[in-house]
Amino acid sequence: MRLAGGSREGVLAIGDEPAERRARAPRFADLLAVAVVGALYVIRGQARLKLAFIHASATAVWPPAGIALAALLLRGYRLWPAVFLGAFVANITTAGSVATSLGIGAGNPPCEASRERTWSRRFASGGRPSHEARM
Repeated sequence: MRLAGGSREGVLAIGDEPAERRARAPRFADLLAVAVVGALYVIRGQARLKLAFIHASATAVWPPAGIALAALLLRGYRLWPAVFLGAFVANITTAGSVATSLGIGAGNPPCEASRERTWSRRFASGGRPSHEARM
């Protein structure tokens, strides 16, 4: 599509998207990050579930939530599959059925970490609040 002056700059044709909104293929580094975060989540989750004494899949403190929040704060929402897979595997390997583990994996950890990331960015002045100390 050309304008009267022969220039196309600043004009989007139908179907064009700005570069920052185009979906990009996952890079190797992203896939590696998903694998590492998922593995850390599973290891910490299984270690913590071994200390549960009322029910095999319920504990008062859940350290993997911190791993999930740190991953989403540092690398963004593209790591939520790692949180889902980590929660699913941690629950399926302890005492959960496939249905309950899918429910826990899809519901609590990814939603919790995403909500905390959103609130942290909104109420802590955007960007990377942990990198911007103000006195």
